[in-house]
Amino acid sequence: MSPTRCVVARRCRRRRQPGGVLATLRSLAAAQDGVLSLADARGCGVAGEAIHSAVRRGRLVPVHRGVFTLPGQPLTARGAARAAILAIGHPAAVASHASAARVHGLAVLAMPGAAAVTVRAEVHRAARPGLAVHRSTELAARDVSVSGGLRVTTVHRTLTDLLTGTDRLAAVWACEAALRRRLVTAAELAALVTGLGHRPGGARARR
Repeated sequence: MSPTRCVVARRCRRRRQPGGVLATLRSLAAAQDGVLSLADARGCGVAGEAIHSAVRRGRLVPVHRGVFTLPGQPLTARGAARAAILAIGHPAAVASHASAARVHGLAVLAMPGAAAVTVRAEVHRAARPGLAVHRSTELAARDVSVSGGLRVTTVHRTLTDLLTGTDRLAAVWACEAALRRRLVTAAELAALVTGLGHRPGGARARR
């Protein structure tokens, strides 16, 4: 269980009252950018059938398999990223690529499609509808930032992932946005591109 889940579970155990299932679910979602998982709910003593009942009654909205949000609440970039990580169900999973770009506030109009998560190469998680799972042998601690329990690739790693991907327009937009917001300098961006070397997509990024 992640540190965030542990804190939420302890909070739920202290506050849980008979008949307070919906309040418990709302507390869970409030602590996790508006989303919660089936495992989270069970950790707070909510039965699986109660979750399924809440979905049938429209009190929970499925985001991914086993991950939900509350009705009438738009899913934020952080919420979407956290939902993707919860769906993967691995503590080392990190939001990446376009999902990370959205969290960092980079231009995303050219980045439609599945939410993106990166895991270490030795972690085996199958892709799911609406989720793109990337495996990396080079995911170091310096490539990951943690804010409010949300694991997301750093701006530099996010730009690297986009530059070596197939959507050149998305990468260009994200780089321009990072420069405008002063998240990177022109010199840092040039060094990042040069440092791609012979990595897959590196030659394309330098053009």
